[in-house]
Amino acid sequence: MRYYSPFGTAAVVAVVAFMLVAGVAVRADSPTYHSKAECLAQYSLGTNLAPFVDYVSQIPEADAFKASRPWISGSQSAWDDGRKVDVDEHGWVRSLLPGQIARTLMFWGRAQDGGVGSHYPVGSYNVYYTGSGTIQYGGSASLVSSSPGHDVIRVDPNSGGIMLVISAVTAGNPIKDIQVILPGCERGQLFNPAFLAQMKKYKVLRFMDWMLGQARPVFQESWETRPTLESARWSDNGVPVEVMVELCNQTGCAPWFCMSHTANDDYVDKFAKVVAAKLNPALPVFVEHSNEVWNNIYPQNQYCARQGASMALASDPNQATMMYHAIRTKQIGAIFARSIPPNRLVRCLGAMAANPWIARVMLQTPDVASGVDALAVAPYFTLRPPDQTNLPAMTVDQVFNILSNTNLPGIMDRTAQNGQLAAQYHLPMIAYEGGQDLVAMGPWQRDAACNTLLDNANRDPRMGQLYDRMFQLWNQAGGQLFVNFTNVSGMGQYGRCGSLEYMDSDPLQMVKYQALQRYLAAHP
Repeated sequence: MRYYSPFGTAAVVAVVAFMLVAGVAVRADSPTYHSKAECLAQYSLGTNLAPFVDYVSQIPEADAFKASRPWISGSQSAWDDGRKVDVDEHGWVRSLLPGQIARTLMFWGRAQDGGVGSHYPVGSYNVYYTGSGTIQYGGSASLVSSSPGHDVIRVDPNSGGIMLVISAVTAGNPIKDIQVILPGCERGQLFNPAFLAQMKKYKVLRFMDWMLGQARPVFQESWETRPTLESARWSDNGVPVEVMVELCNQTGCAPWFCMSHTANDDYVDKFAKVVAAKLNPALPVFVEHSNEVWNNIYPQNQYCARQGASMALASDPNQATMMYHAIRTKQIGAIFARSIPPNRLVRCLGAMAANPWIARVMLQTPDVASGVDALAVAPYFTLRPPDQTNLPAMTVDQVFNILSNTNLPGIMDRTAQNGQLAAQYHLPMIAYEGGQDLVAMGPWQRDAACNTLLDNANRDPRMGQLYDRMFQLWNQAGGQLFVNFTNVSGMGQYGRCGSLEYMDSDPLQMVKYQALQRYLAAHP
């Protein structure tokens, strides 16, 4: 369980489309493996990506606008006046009401809340747009020069995030196709080079938060409403499949897709066809139904509970929920199998590491085990609610005593039980997520001393040693591919799961990151 803060022109689209097609043209001609077992044996370590939103310290985009916040209607005297902003089908401002302005924000997350803070690129940003009207800047951004369709702004992250304001638009030719290009990046470029360099250190990229958006839930239903390259931003409706595929083509990482519980069969089919057409055929494809359906804090749990009840799958509602999840997993896998060759397709059945009963129920659901390729669990170790009774009085030594002697061994013991179940059905066990999940709970969540304690524990060399031990126990339990949660994310009251805190963190000082790289070096 993770916690987050509650917080192109037509020509450019053509350039991006050309890049995507060109990426396909230079792909390898054939896979480098001949069976699913051989495929999995080559993929030892992956990472989840942080949400594609402006306040998270992972900065994947070369165009900061793609991660910007939805338009805020205001005026020169009111920050948010509650009025609706008139936008076109792609999300660009089409018109303004009398006295109305439309604001959006980028890199607007406080470091103390786990946000990006001042850890984003300083320097000159090129702002490109089409149409006519008035753009103003605020926060950390100040205008340096302006010409039709092109502004240059100077950004000093120490002054906060970037605010972009549309205060006037020309009727019939409004401002649109805005791009805010990071220093050192080019117009039409998809990814931040620093982000690409980080991703190339892994084998698998899980796109759960780019597809489902746990910070802002996104549930795709039909292909017609999917995010596209033409969408103004990808922070509100998910990242286009073409962009996720291109990231994998550029990094050589295999994609792990999480299909929304609301996605209809046509959506799944067309999604799979895009993947088949554009992904390097040397790469496998991991696919999963939703994310953590067992977790009743998520809407997908309630949805699957309703489906399981309507189908009368079991008298026990929890059992019916998990049986429906298993059935839908098989159905989605079967749709993908129409487009992706069997030696490249890994259909993942998401289970719960801490409760092997869930895996047992799903694997016993008729015809399910034969329609999936791996059992996926998430071995997290953390301070449970009973452990946190005396959290304000704890020391870092006491935190590690509990984690080392009780909680890590306990979760890995239950993980091993999942591994035994998987083996009974001749399935590998892989990890869709995992690692530490230290979060202050209940009355301590906003307690500064408690959060500092948990921050310090995450930076302590013993945390890296715990990761080493976790991997050892994982392998002993029969675990194969391990997908860490998550790549880059700052520390704060909502969690501290990033292997790196910021894009500019010194990797040599990041103990969790170093443990991940040690594991990868030992399991290339």
